Amino acid sequence: MDKLVWYGCYKDSWRGRIVPESMLHTAKMSYGLLRRLVLHGLTQSWWRTGDTILDPFGGIGSTSLIAMQSGLNTILIELEEHWKNLAQYNINYYMTRFPGTQHQLLLGDSRHAYDLVTRTLNSVITSPPFTPPSRPASPSDSRAGSKYTLESLH
Repeated sequence: MDKLVWYGCYKDSWRGRIVPESMLHTAKMSYGLLRRLVLHGLTQSWWRTGDTILDPFGGIGSTSLIAMQSGLNTILIELEEHWKNLAQYNINYYMTRFPGTQHQLLLGDSRHAYDLVTRTLNSVITSPPFTPPSRPASPSDSRAGSKYTLESLH
């Protein structure tokens, strides 16, 4: 396997791109990382326009917001109704600018995704793990912001 190293994935912010209240979510997927991941997946033919991606931790809808700009559909599972509602608001706003894709938000526990999701999926994207508050971030942690490493399947 080739190792793919990406730098600068944490420079961009969601600020100004989503409803301000969404910024309060503590585990938002990095805008730059998610954007780069979706574009890389398309160029590597991991998925094609019209494919459906599952995000089992839907949060504020970030996966849908990036996916729809590339013609990808999404299914999001979110445990908390408050975040699901904000995700729906963000998705509705983006759909006015990027119509033509489908985005389903499910309220539920992603441990039961098999029972919740009824459509065929092409892929799963979810945020990288976050450092527990009990220990500081180290340079190798994904949230430290210096780089993110993916092991390529090719």
